[in-house]
Amino acid sequence: MRKWRIYALIGLAVLGTMACGGKKNTADEVKEMNTKETNTKEQPADGADASRDPQVKLSFGGTAAADDLITKGMERVAELAKERSGGSITIQVFPASQLGDAVAQLESMIGGGQDMLIEAQGSYMQQYGVADAAVNSFGLVATQEALAQEISSDMWKNLETQFKEINDIDTLANNWIRQPTAIACKKPLYTLEDCSGVKLRVVPSATTTAVYEALGFSPTPVAYSETYLSLSQGVIDGTIASYDAMYTMKFYEVAPNITRYGNSCTNVAVWINGKRYESMTPAQQQILKSVCEEVGEWYTKESNRIMSEYEEKMREGGATIIEVDDAFVQEANEKLSSVAYRFEEEGKMQKGIYDKLAEIVRQ
Repeated sequence: MRKWRIYALIGLAVLGTMACGGKKNTADEVKEMNTKETNTKEQPADGADASRDPQVKLSFGGTAAADDLITKGMERVAELAKERSGGSITIQVFPASQLGDAVAQLESMIGGGQDMLIEAQGSYMQQYGVADAAVNSFGLVATQEALAQEISSDMWKNLETQFKEINDIDTLANNWIRQPTAIACKKPLYTLEDCSGVKLRVVPSATTTAVYEALGFSPTPVAYSETYLSLSQGVIDGTIASYDAMYTMKFYEVAPNITRYGNSCTNVAVWINGKRYESMTPAQQQILKSVCEEVGEWYTKESNRIMSEYEEKMREGGATIIEVDDAFVQEANEKLSSVAYRFEEEGKMQKGIYDKLAEIVRQ
C-alpha cells in the first residue's frame, strides 16, 4: 500500500510539472506525506514520546508485603511506564525486602547498585542528612489532610532539594499518603499510663526513639521485615505502623490490640538514583515522574477505600480496635511539642520550624 501511494505521488508530480511547471519535487511531496502520518500517531497523555529512545531497565525495591497495596502500586508503575514509553522503560519490581531492609536498599541506591526505592519519606530523609524532616514527627501531622498540606508546601520542597544535594537522589513522587500511624500491642492501650515500659518496635531513628520515650514506651529498633517474628517470639510487645499495614503485615495476629494513635501520618516516596535518572532522556524522565505521581493518587484513594474492609477482617480475626479520646491526644501532643522545642534548642532542627509547620497545617 505504501509503495502504491509513493508511485501515485510520483505520477502526480510528473503531471503537475508538465501542466504547471511544478512547484514541488517528488521528494518534497513524500517528505510532507510522511510528516503528516507521524503527526497523527497517538501520543502519551503527558505529551512525551519515548518509544524510539534507548532501552532503560530499572530495578525497583520496597519493603512492603507482596500483597500490600504499595506493592500493587509498584507493579502499576512498572506497567504504565512500559506502556507509555512505548516499551523503552522496563521496571523490575522487588517487594517484601527482597533486596534487603530499607537501610540496605537506600544505601544501595545511593551507591548505584539499585535504581529505585519506595520507602517512608520523612523517616529516611532525616536519617540521611535532612534533620529538619523530623519536624512532622511531633503530633502536628496526624491526618492525611495535614500531611498533604505539608508535603505540597515550599518548606517540604526545600527539604527534598537538600536530600537531592546530599545523596544525589531524585524524588519522583511524594504523594503516596498512607493511613495514619497506629500501634499494635499485645495489651490494650487506653491511656498513656498503659504505655509505660511497653517494648515498642520503631524504625532506627533518634527522633522516633525520643518521641516514643516521651510517651512512656521502651523503643526497640527492629527491621520491618522481622517485626512479625519479633512480636510472636516476645522480643517486642508492640509495633508502630500505618493502620492498613496492621492487616497486610498481619501484625494484628500476634498483637491484637490496635490503638488508633500515632505521632504522625506518613507518606512513602518513590526515589531514583540521580545519575540513573540523568541518564534517561527528557521524555523518559517526564513519563516516569508523571506515572509515579499518578499512581500515588491512585494509591491514596484505594487505601482509603479498602481500609474499612481490612478493619472488618481484623475484627473477625480477633483484633480489638481502640479509639483514643481527646484527652489522650492532647496529653500526648503536649509531651511531643516539648520534645520538638528541645530538638530546636539542641540544634537538631532549625529554630522556628515546628511553629512554621503548625502554620502550614492550620491553613
